[in-house]
Amino acid sequence: HRDLHSFPTRRSSDLATVKIYPNPSHGFVEVDLSLPGHRSVDIVVRNPAGQAVYQQTDVAVPGALKHRIDLSGYPSGSYLIILSDEQGTVTRKVTLRK
Repeated sequence: HRDLHSFPTRRSSDLATVKIYPNPSHGFVEVDLSLPGHRSVDIVVRNPAGQAVYQQTDVAVPGALKHRIDLSGYPSGSYLIILSDEQGTVTRKVTLRK
């Protein structure tokens, strides 16, 4: 189990153009991502305690991805959405309000 801060973060990367909305959210979060070529990404959502509450590995991104995450079963708070591929990791914060 690696610490979140040990992942390399790319400053100007393909993944850095990710859009996550709505923020704040009342349950569902949309992740929009565009990548050149055909790649796959891992998506992890961590709750305020740092526990993984959602995880999808090897999500195919054939140029673009629109991915919906259901957080409606979780309490209000700040969640981290972590997207990673072979070239690095990008983390975004989303606020869940019930």
